[in-house]
Amino acid sequence: MRIFKSNFYSLLVTFVVFSVSANAQKGPLNCEDFNIRMSVAEYFRPKDTNQAYLELKDGSKIYSDTITTKLGRKVKDQIKAGDKIFKMKDTRGYYAGGNYYGFYSMYGNIYVKRFIQGKINLYFSEHNGNFPTTDSKGHTREYYSAFCNHYYQIGDSTELVMFQTFEDIKKLVKDCPKSLAMINKDIKEIRQAIKENPAYLNEVFTVYNNGCK
Repeated sequence: MRIFKSNFYSLLVTFVVFSVSANAQKGPLNCEDFNIRMSVAEYFRPKDTNQAYLELKDGSKIYSDTITTKLGRKVKDQIKAGDKIFKMKDTRGYYAGGNYYGFYSMYGNIYVKRFIQGKINLYFSEHNGNFPTTDSKGHTREYYSAFCNHYYQIGDSTELVMFQTFEDIKKLVKDCPKSLAMINKDIKEIRQAIKENPAYLNEVFTVYNNGCK
């Protein structure tokens, strides 16, 4: 009986440790986990032009000094390149140009910012503002919320997919041993690595996009 109990508790401890380890990477990504500002400057500086442009669904580009967007039912979510107006749903994205380095791609009905470019492109959107909520008594009030979302894209023409956890990153880079080794850690180790090197997660994808070197 004692041997059975001993083996039982050993199995229980092993199960608990395995469960904690397995669940560790399922924690949500924080807005600061990627170094967005550094990435945009480093990974997207067009060599041929610094002019803003709008890219349509067919891949054609409309160059302009200004790109502006208008949201709402009356204007039906428009984007304007110079004096030419397009429906946002008919576009693939746009490049801001000037000092605003970065390509913005359509995801649903919003534009999200690309911050890493390569075999796997990464995008980011940040949301800040007051949002209405209604309690059980029917009273409505506004509350302030700040949150972000991360997206990946395989190549330049596929649909964007949202990802939310370290486990999602692990699945994305699983065919690159070097990148996988960087992310296949306990969440505390990953957080410590990010603390010591704010571009740590960026480098996971940089290695992957550089042929796993």
